[in-house]
Amino acid sequence: MKTAQLGLFDGALREAHANLTWQNEQLTRQVEELRNRLAEAELLIVHLKIQLAETQRDRDQLQRAAARWKALSEGTEIAMGSRRPPLDLVDQELKKLIVLAHPDRWSQGQAAAELAHEVALTLNAVRQRLGVAS
Repeated sequence: MKTAQLGLFDGALREAHANLTWQNEQLTRQVEELRNRLAEAELLIVHLKIQLAETQRDRDQLQRAAARWKALSEGTEIAMGSRRPPLDLVDQELKKLIVLAHPDRWSQGQAAAELAHEVALTLNAVRQRLGVAS
């Protein structure tokens, strides 16, 4: 009788051990998968931080350029010095920008064409305010 009971107990222990071994293997695979996902997320965070820094740098450059053009369009002194550039030089630069942003360079229906039209109108308005538009 004791031998039969030990055999049952031994069988139950073996079954429990096999079950725990299987669960341990499953958990080990899940932990590895989570570690891989964490590594991917960390790489994505680094990539996004780099993109954010580049975007902030671009934004800062655009803000400085916008401030310089605003100063020119309002006829105030340029932030880089106390002298104003000659109007003919300003007009030449404005014309270059108009050619660069001309709506005809973009396909109709593109968002860029609409933006180019607005930029060209604004640059021509600046030329008129400066009194150099022909």
